[in-house]
Amino acid sequence: MARLSLNVSRMLYFFILPAYLLLLLVVSITSTVLYFRPSSRHVGRYGIGIAVGSLPGFLVANVVLWIFTIAILDLQLPDWLQGIHKLIVGVLVFLGPVPVSALGIIAGGLIGAYITHRMSPRLTNRCS
Repeated sequence: MARLSLNVSRMLYFFILPAYLLLLLVVSITSTVLYFRPSSRHVGRYGIGIAVGSLPGFLVANVVLWIFTIAILDLQLPDWLQGIHKLIVGVLVFLGPVPVSALGIIAGGLIGAYITHRMSPRLTNRCS
């Protein structure tokens, strides 16, 4: 039954993945257009950094969620903890992907912006 719930929760990704890919596409196109405008090159640079950084953030967050969920599924607990175990697994499987995906995108985007900021002096000398 636990494996069945993992299959059901994959339906959430039917909505999450297209929404993320649309967001990634819009941010990438907008950032690329801004990058090639001399007056807003620095803004485009940060947008590209955020878009590139959000992809590994999204992937890593979801991989960690699924590894954690599968580890909890295989956990053997005493009978008196089975109700709490089922509740935790249910929350992770059915509600977990949405906030974890959002947190992964935000964290990855922030890391991408930070890396872009740290590389900015080198990029300014080379590109301008």
